[in-house]
Amino acid sequence: MQSLFIINNGGEIIIEKHYRGLMGRAVCDQFWLEVLKCKEPRETKPILSVAKWYLVHVQHNSLFFLAVLQAEAPPLQVIEGLKSVIEVFGHYMTEVTEESIKDQFVPVYQLLDEMFDYGIPFNTYPNSLTSMIGSSSVFKDLLGPGGITSGYDLAELGSGSGGFTPTKGNLGTGMRLTGMGSDTIGSPPVSRTLTGSSGFGSTPTNIGAGNGAGGNMAGVGGSNTVPWRSIEKDHTLNEVYFDIIEEIDCIIGRNGRIVTSELFGTITSDCSLSGTPHLSMFFNNTRAIDSVSFHPCVRLKDWDNSKVINFIPPDGKFTLLDFTVSRSQNIDIPIMITPVLNWNANPPTKEAPIEISGGIGNLQISVGSKAMMKSDLEDVVITLTFPKGISSTSLTPSTGLVTYDEITKILVWKMKTVTREKPPVLSGSIIVPPGSQRIGPTVEVQFTAMKYSAVGLTIDQLVVSEINYKPRKAVRSITKAGRFEV
Repeated sequence: MQSLFIINNGGEIIIEKHYRGLMGRAVCDQFWLEVLKCKEPRETKPILSVAKWYLVHVQHNSLFFLAVLQAEAPPLQVIEGLKSVIEVFGHYMTEVTEESIKDQFVPVYQLLDEMFDYGIPFNTYPNSLTSMIGSSSVFKDLLGPGGITSGYDLAELGSGSGGFTPTKGNLGTGMRLTGMGSDTIGSPPVSRTLTGSSGFGSTPTNIGAGNGAGGNMAGVGGSNTVPWRSIEKDHTLNEVYFDIIEEIDCIIGRNGRIVTSELFGTITSDCSLSGTPHLSMFFNNTRAIDSVSFHPCVRLKDWDNSKVINFIPPDGKFTLLDFTVSRSQNIDIPIMITPVLNWNANPPTKEAPIEISGGIGNLQISVGSKAMMKSDLEDVVITLTFPKGISSTSLTPSTGLVTYDEITKILVWKMKTVTREKPPVLSGSIIVPPGSQRIGPTVEVQFTAMKYSAVGLTIDQLVVSEINYKPRKAVRSITKAGRFEV
């Protein structure tokens, strides 16, 4: 990585960091031109090639984290590096926004200095960085006790300690992405042994021997063998919570059949456990998952052998793993959307033949949830985008709130909950004047389904060992809509 820029949603550069010589800001102008070509910023391609540069970026809270490369590099490694910047910033700020970055201007530059060495990810562990950079009264303290248990299922997570004992051996140093032809990402592309007489001695020093027996991982900036966790961490309340979050991208045809669907999942954790606990996580259905990427704390060999996740967790909030499911038959969508539109065309004339004679359309959209749902759908939002040729609409919901913008021709129907017993319906008419085609609206859907997994992935058992106390454990499943269109 040659340089790193943080750009706001107006195209203004708020942070720039150069690792291999100064670079002009003109490259950011080229990037912003590509952003402006898209209807929405989120549609910007994450990897762009302009002139003699490669531009790789991720978006977060209306901010663009842009990496500029002069030569080819593994794109996933660059993206993971940018995501780690956002994660580390989150340990110093309540929320990573333009205002919070400006408030923490000095520590932001210090962090970017420590995290990358000559543009290569070097130290991305929040625990190690917070000990080096230090925290002040204005920083967010994520390492203290607490925990909000609302919405978690406290049952069926196994015993508090004992049971399965994690395999001995050292921890993997990279983030592995299985099923995509890559062994590790997230680690600098350097030799695993450091030799020579300048500062390292004549004896090779092992900096990550994988999962072989007898391996030992050197801590970044210290002797800690678990660089993502403090050695002597003590909490008043010992608890660990997990969220299985699934986001569905889906296109449904007018006949109600799924045209295409894909699921992106994440397991996040909020951990407040004293000492150095060893966790073992057992799942009930891993066959549906196509590819997985792990936090460096996960022992990859155990996952490859038995599909069990053994790890020593970081302290505080972190992402344990990300996964994808691309086979539509493995995704059970929790919501049902049925739009019906019947046209009463105006009589054709010489100036307006039948194709563009206009008319009145009777529109009805019903929304329901699947029978296997344990709870109601929440925060359901149906957005109808009508063609510009529509002259007027008259649509009434059976429940919820409807707003319509005459200028943009966009109708938004919001419902707090959708129950199985009484599916809500939006019905009424739309009028198309002569000279315009009779085209129905596009339908976009947003929803949240609590205690539901679209691929049936649940945690059967969570075993915590190497401790002398009984921790509190909980897990909840959340399924959301990503780009969901009908």
